[in-house]
Amino acid sequence: MTNPDPLTGQQLSGNPVVAVKIDNTYFDVAQFGVSKADVVFVEQVEGGLTRLIAVFHTNLDQEVGPVRSVRTTDAELLPAFGTPALVFSGGAQGPLDALASTSVVNTSDLQTGYFRSDVASGSYNLHANLAEVVASTSGLTPARSIGFTFAATDARVAKGSAATEIAVTMQAGLTTFSWNGSAYARMRNGEAMADYQGDPQLADNVLVQSVVDEPDGTYDTVGSPSYISHTVGSGAVTLYRDGKALEGTWSRDSVDGTFSYLDAAGKPLPFKPGRTWVILAPQSAYTEVS
Repeated sequence: MTNPDPLTGQQLSGNPVVAVKIDNTYFDVAQFGVSKADVVFVEQVEGGLTRLIAVFHTNLDQEVGPVRSVRTTDAELLPAFGTPALVFSGGAQGPLDALASTSVVNTSDLQTGYFRSDVASGSYNLHANLAEVVASTSGLTPARSIGFTFAATDARVAKGSAATEIAVTMQAGLTTFSWNGSAYARMRNGEAMADYQGDPQLADNVLVQSVVDEPDGTYDTVGSPSYISHTVGSGAVTLYRDGKALEGTWSRDSVDGTFSYLDAAGKPLPFKPGRTWVILAPQSAYTEVS
């Protein structure tokens, strides 16, 4: 395909990029809109739990939620997309200050686009309409590549080791995927996950990116420290696609820079066109593959 989309490797979209902080601990009500994200990052937060950074670009006609608060990891990561919008529900002063020093557009004070859903309560009922958020936001730039090199086929894939079940544990947060013959289905308690709207959460690529995390000086209401997972630096990475595992390394030189994902021979890892989930796995995490 000539001139493919930089985030999916598929049909080019002229839409901007909107990232959304989405809760990943409350499952009494299913998440909204995650299945339509082009890229999803899983980040560790306080207490060893996880939260999602769902990045939307090709499809902005979405209700998403539950929307949660910002972390310093977001401020270091998201400038890789250029000038994206971030949908979130406030946060501690440290992460807010970190975000303010970046190119990311803070939409949390918008009077339109955010609303309270009646499907849940408390911290879990803030939702957003992405089309309304974008219509009320200025200064967003077109999507740019963050470092994914797409290839529908590649001889290296067949040579990779088999990987049909993937489980990444970050202290109190477990992220699992199961190869279904065409994509990796996100799993929970042995069952494939779907959005509230009924759409399955599927990944064409699952990337486990080894990162270093450290306390960022912020604490939650019970005294648990918040962590920043550093996405500037380098480390090991494993790309899972088509039921196979490909080993490599990642690097990124600056907050405004993009990623490099290379195999042992120094060639770009071949991402499959489609949706990608990236698990930012800190040094305390461990991965089980079968």
